[in-house]
Amino acid sequence: MSWEFLVYLLKVNVIVVFCYALFYFLMRGSVNHQAKRAFLLVLPVVALIMPLINFNSGHVTGFNYTLPTIEISKRLVEIRSFSGGDYRVLYSIWYLGLAVSLVVSLFRFRKTLKEVKRKESTRSFTFFNSTRISGELTEEAKHKVVIHEQVHADQWHTGDLVWYELLGIVFWFNPAFIFGQRSLKEIHEYIADAETNKQTEDYSETLLAFAFGLNKLPPVSYTHLTLPTNRE
Repeated sequence: MSWEFLVYLLKVNVIVVFCYALFYFLMRGSVNHQAKRAFLLVLPVVALIMPLINFNSGHVTGFNYTLPTIEISKRLVEIRSFSGGDYRVLYSIWYLGLAVSLVVSLFRFRKTLKEVKRKESTRSFTFFNSTRISGELTEEAKHKVVIHEQVHADQWHTGDLVWYELLGIVFWFNPAFIFGQRSLKEIHEYIADAETNKQTEDYSETLLAFAFGLNKLPPVSYTHLTLPTNRE
């Protein structure tokens, strides 16, 4: 590890923050949810690649000028050594945050797997291709929820969240990945709701009934991944 790698990490995070700000202010209100999803998924890839591109690799014609000879003093060498110690401290902090973030994510991932393996569930959710439907729903409501959750499974929405979860572990100090994961969850719900509405016209009315307690059906959680969206 070197100082250059820390500079690379800094550049990646600056690009991520800038691009997410563009998404938030320019795209967040768009109804093209698939486009928003694609933007958020590609955003980290662009951020990881851009700092590696040498935009000055082409030949540039300039003036030739001979610089005067500079004598490097012992004091300058000492300052350089001190800087090296500084970046080792930064690496230690980064590794510590990385370890804590990884442990927290693994703990919640394990909790999710336990819930997936349960035969009966009190809430509805999807984890990759595994779909769980609340057993407390009526048959009519269950049919609609099955369609909703199947959209999450078919479009691999859990993979989106896992992708951001991994990025959030590495870049644990960057809140843009937390907000990005939250935005993806919202987009997933819009996509699933839109597809469900195509197949069941009264699905929106069912959601409103759940929200305002207009029937005796229990509230249903449509969160299809319980990995953390924030870290305390």
